[in-house]
Amino acid sequence: MTRKKTLIIIFLVIFILPIACQIGGRGNEGDSALAMTIQEDIHQVEVLYNSQSIPDHFFEENAIRRGDEFDPNKVFEIFDHLKMEEGFTLDYVYDSNPMGGYPELYASRIDNERYETLLDYTEAHPDCFEKSAPADCFYLNHVKTDDTEEGFLQLVILYRMGDQFYLDWHANYNDAVVIVGNEGLEKIIKERSDTSFGAQFTSLQQVKAKGIDPTPEVLFNEKSVFVKLVWFTKWGGFFETTYQVNRLFPHLIQVIETETLLEYECDIMF
Repeated sequence: MTRKKTLIIIFLVIFILPIACQIGGRGNEGDSALAMTIQEDIHQVEVLYNSQSIPDHFFEENAIRRGDEFDPNKVFEIFDHLKMEEGFTLDYVYDSNPMGGYPELYASRIDNERYETLLDYTEAHPDCFEKSAPADCFYLNHVKTDDTEEGFLQLVILYRMGDQFYLDWHANYNDAVVIVGNEGLEKIIKERSDTSFGAQFTSLQQVKAKGIDPTPEVLFNEKSVFVKLVWFTKWGGFFETTYQVNRLFPHLIQVIETETLLEYECDIMF
């Protein structure tokens, strides 16, 4: 073996193979163990959120948070590679308005009193509702991972789906669901092909959807983690988004690119 060939092999082993392992591979016929685990996590989060009925008092103007409503920290029982920053807990106030209602999530110090209303919260943190809101305003900047593939996948999924409970009327446009395996993809195809809620997938859309590769990508370097995920919304279709996440805490998340994989509209307007 020549010296040149030896150097090439050493380069492949040291630099290329570790990256390939971190990505996890795409286009495999079956779902990986990691994909199946994360897809089940997503399903459990959907079940958790969808099982919550909006309390009657949240339909009132300037809805008051009493403290006996849904605890958003339960999501960390499913996303077990994540945890809140020490000394903080996940909380929310409820935005009830003429167009619907939804939770406004925030990270609260454990020793602070809970804000009862959205008005209380906005008066205490007016800068959090400006375009250039401080990073501290975003609850995800107080969520820590364990520096694993699972941790960063769960973090980005929380970014995409974390506030999808207690949604009322127009807030239901916030329906994006992440897909990381064939089981999740087939579920969406079946639901939209048999649905009585809006337009069904056409035969061509079904064929094209089955050709989508939902395998997630996770690529680490010293400072950043790049996560690529497929997601679906009834008001747009299938998309693939690449995120750049700070590897060290706080894990700031930036959307790098979003590609449309398959257009679809359910034709429902609230």
